[in-house]
Amino acid sequence: MKAIKYLGMLLAMLAMSVCFVSCSSNDDDEDGGGNSSSVVGTWEGYEDGEDEEELVTMRFNSNGTGRYTEYCFEHEEIEEDDYFEWEQEGNIVYIRFEDDNDDVTGYLNGNTLVVQVDEYDGDNYRFKLRRK
Repeated sequence: MKAIKYLGMLLAMLAMSVCFVSCSSNDDDEDGGGNSSSVVGTWEGYEDGEDEEELVTMRFNSNGTGRYTEYCFEHEEIEEDDYFEWEQEGNIVYIRFEDDNDDVTGYLNGNTLVVQVDEYDGDNYRFKLRRK
């Protein structure tokens, strides 16, 4: 009789442990991606301090490549179209354009990406982008 009682308790404990494991939280974010702090995806915005005449779009691919475009509303055309490679370390994104020696760094904070461009000739500017 005692053996049946202990076997019943053992089965109850086993069933409870299975429930705890199967009810663990799902850490995927809403769009099905993995890490919500990843820069992968499409970002849009404007240059800080400028009128919203040119829309900047940066698309970061999961293979470490990307595409940068600037669309001019006045002329209704893409004025810049360039490709880049990128690496992410935490919330900092290092960007290297194919034909450029400028230092380009992105700072990721949730759904905001601030891209700082330090040109080799001394000009500096930044873009504030939002995840699309």
